[in-house]
Amino acid sequence: MSDAPSRNDGASAWTLQGVLAGGGGAGAAVLQREGERPIAYRVGARLPDGWWLTRVERRQVWLAPPHGAGVVVLRLPETGQGRTAAPSDQP
Repeated sequence: MSDAPSRNDGASAWTLQGVLAGGGGAGAAVLQREGERPIAYRVGARLPDGWWLTRVERRQVWLAPPHGAGVVVLRLPETGQGRTAAPSDQP
């Protein structure tokens, strides 16, 4: 058994809260660590634990580890497709 950290070690501490996607993987992501407030990061930004935000798309982002190869993809949770808002009694 190896003592090397897994490829997603550290990235699992992050949850994706929102995406501001531009063309070609550019944009920003709103990421949150457990117990902390959400923070927006631009593509190319280094996160506090050394991971890098490398790419943003419509519902997912790519994080690269501080050392080594590979990436981790974080996805936004699926929303209730086809759901509609409840009717309002306001005119």
